[in-house]
Amino acid sequence: MLAKDGKGGIRTGSLEELVEFAKQRRESEQELGDLYRKGALPLHFILSRLNGNFADLYHQRLMRNLNFSTPKKKFPLRIRYGGRGFLRGFPDKKPNWRLNVDLTSLLLAHHFGLLDKVEKSFAPIRLPSALIPALAKLRDDCQVPNPSRVESCRKIIQQVDNKSIGIVHLNSILHTTVNGMSQDTSQLLAFAVSSKGYLVAFCPLRVPPT
Repeated sequence: MLAKDGKGGIRTGSLEELVEFAKQRRESEQELGDLYRKGALPLHFILSRLNGNFADLYHQRLMRNLNFSTPKKKFPLRIRYGGRGFLRGFPDKKPNWRLNVDLTSLLLAHHFGLLDKVEKSFAPIRLPSALIPALAKLRDDCQVPNPSRVESCRKIIQQVDNKSIGIVHLNSILHTTVNGMSQDTSQLLAFAVSSKGYLVAFCPLRVPPT
């Protein structure tokens, strides 16, 4: 219904189109992965193309790395800006530095539990003006818009596993039409009545007269 109306980000397509879409998606991910390893594109551009976010990159990926014992299987996270010189060694005493913290360094310090220590040693830390809006958007992206929908989805999955919910093919339903309703809706309604069940659909069920 949503696909027919072009709503909800859903669209219809054939099996061949689905296979082609999956192929193009896989090729795009491989291409972006190569560009990431080469450092040829900004991270935010790569993440936007993959529908990802910085929390996944600077926290979830690092957590998943703990499941692998060999470095070759771990995700290589880039954490250093290539435009700056390399600092050799580490000072014995606290340098008289003023730190400028961006989103990636903030997330990385938080992941490793260093944020409080960094703030204590180098306060006040300079934050870019766009950092707070970026963190707010990141929080919103990581949250479930409606938590109650998660429980509803779990119940649906449970009913599917229990065979209480299944797929009905219209060509096997009694061909009955109800005045003012589309053929598909009429057939589903007839099936629901014959099965002593209910039809759940978007209103209005009847097609407005033309």
